[in-house]
Amino acid sequence: MNISIRFIFPFILPFLTATSMTAPKTNFDAYNAQYDQGTCSTVKRLKQTPPDSGYPFVLITSVKFKGCDKGIPTEQEQSNLDRVSDSVYANVTRLVKNIMAGTFTYQCERQEYYYVADTTQIRDRLSALYKKYFSAYDANISIKLDKDWDTYRKLLHPNE
Repeated sequence: MNISIRFIFPFILPFLTATSMTAPKTNFDAYNAQYDQGTCSTVKRLKQTPPDSGYPFVLITSVKFKGCDKGIPTEQEQSNLDRVSDSVYANVTRLVKNIMAGTFTYQCERQEYYYVADTTQIRDRLSALYKKYFSAYDANISIKLDKDWDTYRKLLHPNE
């Protein structure tokens, strides 16, 4: 796989702005990488040092979007994705103690990563949210045990 890391802030600014409206003030690192099949964009929370034993489960929720340019959302689509992210964040936060770990956007799909203390009702609540308010998107919800925070350390950290 041919990878070159480039810091490109304009793609990330809308996400950071939207997140700062609802999420607690936190440090994030944003970077883009070029893969053989296109650009990916990653936003990673810096303040948390993994693993945190109080949050043993990783919630990965994603939406596929059509408004993209080389795999990255267009400006209009970014605005829509910000609304999805804000809604997911609000619902997860109301339901369970969590740490928003970051996002990964690649090939017209936005994945959001949360580490949660409990998984009760998360899938049902997010499924209902997507169905009611964001039915234009193909959404996916995955929850798995990740006590060592391998997903955070291996996926959201830039590699060589």
